[in-house]
Amino acid sequence: MLEPLAQIAWGWREQAKVSNDESSHAEFDMGNLIGISRFAASDRYEDGSHGAYGIRYSYERSENYRFDFGLGKVLRKESHYGFTDSSGLQDRKSENYITGSITLAQNSYLSFKGLVDEKLRSKKSALTGSLDFKTFKLDAAYNYLQDDLMELRRKPVEEWTIDNNLKLNKNWNFASNLRFDETENHLALLGAGLKYENQCVIINLEMDRRFAQEGTSPPTTNFSFAISLKGFSTGRVTALLEKNCK
Repeated sequence: MLEPLAQIAWGWREQAKVSNDESSHAEFDMGNLIGISRFAASDRYEDGSHGAYGIRYSYERSENYRFDFGLGKVLRKESHYGFTDSSGLQDRKSENYITGSITLAQNSYLSFKGLVDEKLRSKKSALTGSLDFKTFKLDAAYNYLQDDLMELRRKPVEEWTIDNNLKLNKNWNFASNLRFDETENHLALLGAGLKYENQCVIINLEMDRRFAQEGTSPPTTNFSFAISLKGFSTGRVTALLEKNCK
């Protein structure tokens, strides 16, 4: 399916009598590409003449394969002072919003979305992916957000996160996760956990270590141990592992 998008709009409103506190961080994506105002709340309004255009493409097969792509851009007669630089909407010509995803069998996927200027420099970007097998699942993500004083962010945010889960057998699961701060060039979080589950009980043993930036609080390590008896809680219901509680 190929879907072209286009809009010509004009908006005007008297000066709001409430303070500008809810719309300090504007997000530009395909969801508000065709919108009269792209601010999050009514404390600010996108007035004046503006337009937008874009395209969405989707391809799907019966074998659970799917490809999606989207591209959008906003044009206006004059720059709008209310939008921050990292929103991609500050200038007369907005940054190019690009989104794309590939979905494969077994719930595996790769997805990208971000704001890219004419020189292919990114202001915001998010790359996520997942591999899902019967006994192993891996999730990974990369996020980047440029510095912006209007959003009280003096340094860019850039980090990697990786989570995985390994099913050892019908009762035991092992999980681990990490987060790496690319801006500060150090490991921010490292965790691991072991879980045992049968028809009667769930046992969780988890550990995580948080690494603070040098010059602030020292690294901390947390341990947690929990036992849950099935039948005494309002938690989720799992498939029967055994006919009887042993």
